[in-house]
Amino acid sequence: MENTDTSFVVFSLSGSLYGVRAASVREMLKLPELTPIEESPFYIPGFFNLRGSIIPVMDLKMRFAHPSNGYSVDDSVIIVEEGPELGIIANEILSVEEISLAAIEGLSPIQKEGGLHRFIEGEAKRGGDIVMLLDLKALIDRRTGPEVNAEGLRAFWPEASQEEKSVLKDRARRLMEPSDGPGKGGTPFAVIALGSESFAIGCESIREFADLKDITPVPCTPAHILGDTNLRGDILTVIDIRGPLGMSPAVPGPGSKVVVAEAGGVRAGVLADSIEEIVYLSPEEIVSTPLSPKPAEEEYMLGAARRNDGVLAVIDLKRMLTKGGLSVDEAV
Repeated sequence: MENTDTSFVVFSLSGSLYGVRAASVREMLKLPELTPIEESPFYIPGFFNLRGSIIPVMDLKMRFAHPSNGYSVDDSVIIVEEGPELGIIANEILSVEEISLAAIEGLSPIQKEGGLHRFIEGEAKRGGDIVMLLDLKALIDRRTGPEVNAEGLRAFWPEASQEEKSVLKDRARRLMEPSDGPGKGGTPFAVIALGSESFAIGCESIREFADLKDITPVPCTPAHILGDTNLRGDILTVIDIRGPLGMSPAVPGPGSKVVVAEAGGVRAGVLADSIEEIVYLSPEEIVSTPLSPKPAEEEYMLGAARRNDGVLAVIDLKRMLTKGGLSVDEAV
């Protein structure tokens, strides 16, 4: 039977929502320092070195012939492969979602008139919002827009503070370091935020990311079970993993994310404050951590890895989901 669903990475930029086919996404990372290069298209503010590959980065607003809204150290870059590799700047990566092909609407005659929306292949409803689905081939095709910036070479984000420039520079330095891991520079890990701390989860256990919609508490369940949510017609149990990590309980709120994970036959949604990026780590980069004063915390840790601005704790999510202490069907 033909698959009628396609996965899209959905992200926000200047108040609008965009989607790019997940099959074309190589990885997602935080915005690094970019180096402008002469004779680049005006919508390419700069390039960076990703483990030996020079990656151009596109300002999507400028590609659409709108003024750039500037940048932030909280911005992300989505690396896509549709022929040549390309980075696309996003304000926030919201989710990875299955969108039915039947739910994708083509452009209206008004949108097509005069060549408007040359870079949009369709639109899809997302709750009360509309996601514009990007046509990567058109975005990459330099023939669809002016070639170079008429104003000449301009420094990337000259308005950034010294502290912001230092953060970007350190990220760029880390990203250029080679990795001995397999495949695309190592094994992929999703970095999630729990409060003020960041943790890495192996992507082999992750099925998708999604926004947390309404959540319904379930009576007579352990404290780590926050309740059930409706994920496109499927009931998903949402759990809080902060307890085993020695953290205070979570309070779901606007903007909360769900990491849909599956391991050992157990499927659950892990509550997170945000999805920060996708990183690639080789086994050599994950080192054992000193023994925790709380044995329960140590039990769920694979180790730690160096990150731009500190150390990243790597969680053994498979063990968390399959251990009795985090069972999703346990009753009290």
